[in-house]
Amino acid sequence: MKYILDTNIFRKLLDHFPKKGQAFITIWEKLDEGIDDGSFVSVDECFNEMSNHYSVKTDNYEWIKQRKKMFLNPTNEESLIIKKLFENPKMQESITFARDNFVIVKRKDCYCGLSFLFCNISQQVLYLNKIYVKII
Repeated sequence: MKYILDTNIFRKLLDHFPKKGQAFITIWEKLDEGIDDGSFVSVDECFNEMSNHYSVKTDNYEWIKQRKKMFLNPTNEESLIIKKLFENPKMQESITFARDNFVIVKRKDCYCGLSFLFCNISQQVLYLNKIYVKII
């Protein structure tokens, strides 16, 4: 199964789940396994957003930089769809809408997108190594 991860998944993990120590080691191992086998992908816009968020000298910046291969550029076909989406004035209102277009378009090749951590039980959730994530 293939999942596309949005920026906030990475930021929640990187900012709140330390990679050092035993408490969250399984989470990081499973995440790396998914990245290595291609089960977890993201888009280049997410990489750019996080690169601007984290200082170059931080462990978090190094972590995303070492996994750059998982952050995919749009294909030619996807670029044409993104161009069409940007023709809608609503999609031009904020940078968030702009970035989300890249994730939305890439989802066509994935089973689902993961965008929120710690969702309520009442929402549709996927249990992933003791982390609940909403399936959008």
